Amino acid sequence: MKLTFNGSLAIIRPFGFLEGNFLGKHPSKKDIELIEARNTTCVLLSLKDVTFFSPLWLASMIGKLVEISKQTGARIGICDYDEGFFELMMKTSSKIINFSLFETEDIASLFFNKIAMNADEKIVVFNENEEHRAFIAQRLAQRGYKPRVAGHLREFLRVSKNRPYAISARTHLVSPRKFIQSFVKDDVVIYRIEGIMDSDFVEEFDVEYHQNMLKIGFKFFIFWVNITSALNIRGGEFLIKLSQSSSQFGALLGICGLNQNNTSIDLVNRLKSANMLLYKSLQEFFDDDSTVYLKKRIFEIAPSHITKNIVEILPFIISSTIDTLLPLTNAQIVCADTKVQTYDVSNENDFVRACVLFYGDFEMRFILGLKKDKAEKICKILAPKDLENGYLSGYSQVFSIIVNKILSSLLQKEPGFKVTMPKILINERFFDRVSKGALAKLHVKDEEFGMIFVSK
Repeated sequence: MKLTFNGSLAIIRPFGFLEGNFLGKHPSKKDIELIEARNTTCVLLSLKDVTFFSPLWLASMIGKLVEISKQTGARIGICDYDEGFFELMMKTSSKIINFSLFETEDIASLFFNKIAMNADEKIVVFNENEEHRAFIAQRLAQRGYKPRVAGHLREFLRVSKNRPYAISARTHLVSPRKFIQSFVKDDVVIYRIEGIMDSDFVEEFDVEYHQNMLKIGFKFFIFWVNITSALNIRGGEFLIKLSQSSSQFGALLGICGLNQNNTSIDLVNRLKSANMLLYKSLQEFFDDDSTVYLKKRIFEIAPSHITKNIVEILPFIISSTIDTLLPLTNAQIVCADTKVQTYDVSNENDFVRACVLFYGDFEMRFILGLKKDKAEKICKILAPKDLENGYLSGYSQVFSIIVNKILSSLLQKEPGFKVTMPKILINERFFDRVSKGALAKLHVKDEEFGMIFVSK
C-alpha cells in the first residue's frame, strides 16, 4: 500500500489481492501525520491497482478512512473503480454512504483539490437524477468551472468523447456547503464566500492561511461572492486592514460579484482607497489585462535572515533533493556551491521553480528550481502520458516527494509542523530579493542543473 499526494489530495493506493480485515500498518501513524501536516482536503482510496478485495477488507478500510477524517478534518472518498463496484455500493449502502465516489482521481480533483485545473471546455456532466445532476453542476460552478450539462444520455456519450472529465451517474458526491471555500486558479488565490461578510465571516476567515500564501509569493487574492451576498461595516473594516497588510508583500485584494447598490457609498470608496479591486464577476477579473502589469510591480519588503534551525537542517534538505533526483537523471548530481546570500539568480526564468513554507516551531521557506530542459526529461519518465501539461506534471511529483521527506524529518523532531501548498514560478521573478538564505547550486557534469534556496 502506497501513499501519494496530488495537490491537496492524499491518495492511498493498495494493490493486488486484499482479503480479510488485515490492513497491516497502512496507513501508518507517520502517513496520517503527513496527511494532516500537508493540510489535506480529501483522502482518496484508489482501487486502480487492486485485483481483488473482500467485503471485510473494504469495510475495514472505510473504517480507517473515517478515523483519518476525524483526526485531520479531511473529506474522504473512493476512486478508480469499475461499474460493478459502484452499482454494488448503491444497492447495498446508498442511504448510509457519507463519503464520495469518483470514477477517477482527476474527477475527484475537480471538486476537492485546492489547485483548480483549467478544464472549462473539458467537463461534461450527466445524471438521470435531475436533482443530483444540478447539485454536481452547482458545486463545479462554485469552484469556478463552466461544465456542459447534458440533458440526456445520448448527448453525454457524444460529447464525452472529446471531454476527458466526463462525470456520469457513476459519481456520488458528498460535499457539504462551506461558508468560505479557498482554492487557487491561474495563480490567483480565490475565496468563495457563501453568505454575508460580517462578524461571522471575520471569525471564520483563516488569516494564517492567507499570510502563508503571501510569504510564498502569491500576488492576487479574490473574494468571490454571489449576488445575494452582502458586506457590512465589520466585514469591510476587516478587508481594508487585510488589504493594507497584504500590500507589504506587494499583493492586491479584490472582490468579485459584490452588489454595490446594497453597499454604502462610503464603504465602497474606502475599499477603493485601500487599493481593493472591485469587479462585477470573476470572469471580469480574469479578462482584465491590466492585472498582468500589476503583477510585475517592483516593491520592497522587510528582509529576514537565515536562522540556526535552517542551517542545521540544510545538509538534509540538499541530500534529500539530490537523492530524489538522482534516479531520474542517470548522472551524478553534485552541490557545486552553497552560499549565504539573498535570492540573486540572474537567469531564474531558465528554471521552473516551486516554493513552499514549512511552519510550526519555526518557519522555513524552500525553493527548488530545475532547468526547464531537465524538468522536461523528468516529466517523460514520471508522467509520459501527461505531456499536455509540459514539464509541470513530472516536476510537481518530484517536488512533492522532496517536500514529504523534509516534512517527515521535521515531524520527527517537532510534531505539529505543517507545509503550504506550492507556488509554481515559470516566467515570473520571485518577489523576495532582500532576505538572506542559503543558495545551493546543483550541477551535472559541470553543467547547471538546478538550484535550492532556503530562507526564513
